[in-house]
Amino acid sequence: MNLKGAGTALLGFAGLVGLFAFDQWLFSKWIGTAYWRWYLTNGTLIGLITPIVFKAWGDLADKHTGLLSPHPFVYLASCIQVVGLPIYGLGTQIKGTQGRSSWFDYPLTWVWVLILLASILVWFVVVVPIQYVVYLVCGAPIRFMLGSSRVPIARLAGTQLLPQEIDSRETVPEGWVNVSISKNPVSMTNVLSALLFGILRAYFH
Repeated sequence: MNLKGAGTALLGFAGLVGLFAFDQWLFSKWIGTAYWRWYLTNGTLIGLITPIVFKAWGDLADKHTGLLSPHPFVYLASCIQVVGLPIYGLGTQIKGTQGRSSWFDYPLTWVWVLILLASILVWFVVVVPIQYVVYLVCGAPIRFMLGSSRVPIARLAGTQLLPQEIDSRETVPEGWVNVSISKNPVSMTNVLSALLFGILRAYFH
């Protein structure tokens, strides 16, 4: 890693540590529990809900492997993009419906937009700092598999399953399905994180 890369990594790490320290203060003062303990209790639920939140991105979120990056700055910047795109999308569609919405839908839309924006902000402040460590650990097998030069595919012929493999640079043939666990890298990482926290909760219960 060159000096510039080390500098950006340090900057990203400092940002994550700052958010973690703020959350630790916030949870200790106002909720009466340690931030890490709250996350440990709710990590399984967060791991299952996060892919639903990412649906605002459509299929883009699962292709955004920057969210799984071990580089703190790349990870933090990717999370900022996750926050920014839904805001941009909401603004674009609201701007395009001026004069076309009913009097009933308009005020309720703004109520829900404010709720969504608040939820996105809470996700960024509360979930993102520890999620870096979670993705660093749970995303390891996914990052490893993404580096593979081979891709497993399969298709059904009646009741018979036919597996095959192709080069990662090839297009999946028509009628065949990519069955690699790294096909949906972010969603799969969230599944692994939910599993991890389920195990931790059972152990520390």
